Amino acid sequence: MREFVRSLADFSWGLTVFAVSQSAKIVNGLPTSEPTKTARESFNATTTTMKEQFDAIDAAAFNTGKTIQDAVIDLTFNFFTPNTFNPATIWNTSQNLLRWGVGIATQFIPGGQIGVGGPPIGWGPVNHEDAELFHQ
Repeated sequence: MREFVRSLADFSWGLTVFAVSQSAKIVNGLPTSEPTKTARESFNATTTTMKEQFDAIDAAAFNTGKTIQDAVIDLTFNFFTPNTFNPATIWNTSQNLLRWGVGIATQFIPGGQIGVGGPPIGWGPVNHEDAELFHQ
């Protein structure tokens, strides 16, 4: 058991040192045309080596997590574009959200218009034959 704990601790420490090392390579490679290439290749090689150790259950869990992780990464990078914080974009998005909210609200207001209508009064037209069913 002692050797297992040492091996696990060594793995955790090695993974930490590896991540710091690859981050440093990214920072050092920034002036080049492909600053993340070396780190990306190292991460991919390490991931491939780990995946070779997986059984079917591990592979299924890894693939599920990777699918979710990839979707979150894509959403994040698609949201944070240079145009995201442009004042015109913020203004247009705010107007669109307001219109959307007003559109939803008008569906709950009788008459479908804001400032017109109000709470319904009475039951409206009632068929006398149906009303007799409830009158004793």
